[in-house]
Amino acid sequence: MADTQTDNKTTLLFVKNMNHQLGPVEKFLIKRGYNVIVENDIRTGLDRILATNPVYIFLAWDHKNENIRAMPKTIYQSCTGQIVPFIMSTQRDQILQLETSGFENKLYPPLSGPAIIRLIQKQEKRNQVFDQINSKKSSPTAKKDSEMIQVKSFFSPEEEQKSNVTSRKSSSIAESERKKLASRNRSQAQKFASSNDQENQLVSSSEKYNPNKAKLIAALAKEIDKDGVMSEGQKHTTKINLSAVVEKEYSAINGGPQNTLKKAIEEEIDLIGELNKVDKAITKARLLALLDSQSSTSQTSAMSLLLPKAAKKLAQNQKQSLDKSFSEVVKPEMFDLIENYSDITEGTSLLTETTKIYVMAIQEIEWTGYLTVASENFLDITSAQMILNNWLRQMIQVERIDKNPDEQEELPEAVLFEIHVPKVNFADFCSYKADFFKDIQFEDKKTMLSFFSFSPYQVINSVHDTSDMLELSTDFLQPNQNLPFDVNLYLPENKRFILYLRPESFLDDAQVSRLQARKVQYIYSNMDYEWALLKYKAEFNLRALIESYIQQIKGSNT
Repeated sequence: MADTQTDNKTTLLFVKNMNHQLGPVEKFLIKRGYNVIVENDIRTGLDRILATNPVYIFLAWDHKNENIRAMPKTIYQSCTGQIVPFIMSTQRDQILQLETSGFENKLYPPLSGPAIIRLIQKQEKRNQVFDQINSKKSSPTAKKDSEMIQVKSFFSPEEEQKSNVTSRKSSSIAESERKKLASRNRSQAQKFASSNDQENQLVSSSEKYNPNKAKLIAALAKEIDKDGVMSEGQKHTTKINLSAVVEKEYSAINGGPQNTLKKAIEEEIDLIGELNKVDKAITKARLLALLDSQSSTSQTSAMSLLLPKAAKKLAQNQKQSLDKSFSEVVKPEMFDLIENYSDITEGTSLLTETTKIYVMAIQEIEWTGYLTVASENFLDITSAQMILNNWLRQMIQVERIDKNPDEQEELPEAVLFEIHVPKVNFADFCSYKADFFKDIQFEDKKTMLSFFSFSPYQVINSVHDTSDMLELSTDFLQPNQNLPFDVNLYLPENKRFILYLRPESFLDDAQVSRLQARKVQYIYSNMDYEWALLKYKAEFNLRALIESYIQQIKGSNT
């Protein structure tokens, strides 16, 4: 785990409460080039602060552990970082405690990425002024040019001009970009880990995530929950202590934990005072057996195990808010856009015979699935992107609690595709299968906007635990269909990947059968094909949904 600043990045460390949702803020700051570390536990957070000496330290003043307010005294003795208290709660007593905290810099709710950037820029400008004053004192003949203060914008000119959501094609990428993509995909998989408070306490957030370690901690916690002797309090304490042991002692040797970790876990069980020797021996035997099973070589990806298999459906109040925002914002803009292309008829078709739709893959915790638009009016990929971007902004406003209403919200990571599907009555299909849909009519032609919820497991690209290779479950593979990405197999014995198929090849029935017979759960592809893989999964998922709808309609008509 890298605890030092790299590539001259400014390190920001947050100590937050368990229920604070800082995912969007963290993502915003990372995109702006900051090294972000997030911790929930005060003791762990203090250890990380002492180890990394971050430039800015953000402390949740409304943390459930009030000892957080004693942290500044310890921090100031060993670190030079700037402390910034913040709260996520809007309760008056919490706001009053923040106001009387004695800190010049502090952040009130809603906490947002732009607010943090403004605070950092303000502080850096102040530091520059102090430096210039000190420079003048030491050098009275300093040039006037040195008195100029330059504050660098956190947006590059290119970022200000281009949309955050673009249609991309897979291409050869540099090694540095490959690592960035792999890191992003790992963080996407990590953020979908269970939101259970107890498990979140055990699997702490860090800037470099080890999925095997997280998997081991979660497995130990579940094993402790099965214990029929310990009280609930003992179980809770033991899980916390075991988590700390794993965090300290874990390292991988041939895919498994070291003997030192086994010894440390045995010692931890011995410290449970209210258990007799027999119960301790039984508990140790069960946990050591679990460690051995975790050490065995497997092609099951720990990263994929983090991804929920069930889709998160929209709540009724979310649908009501989206319905209102559609009528007030999205619908008028759709009318204006479609009117601009009203004279073009080339490529248009009835929604009853839809074979082409525009799809945007959404990889957010609150909204995981696909936004789609299909129209009987002319739409190209640019106009489709504008429509879906407008709709996506409304979805953000409904869900994000840290949005500053005075600022434009940054769009999340999303990719737009044009995909081909089996011929279907798209309007009817949406009424049956979409989680939410709306339509407008312009000159007797209909345009339909819809959102289909899918599980993160089906949507996002996860990566191999130790290598920068995209992984795809063999459940997605269809015989005799061209694959727009390369196919590699992983050999766990020597930890190598071998090329099985080149891009635009296909698996025949015999090859698929062989993979199933060998119980191969995942195939792997190079990071170059990230967008091709996202599109392939989107097409696979929506095709399957359409085909199930067609079968459902046929069944109801017989």
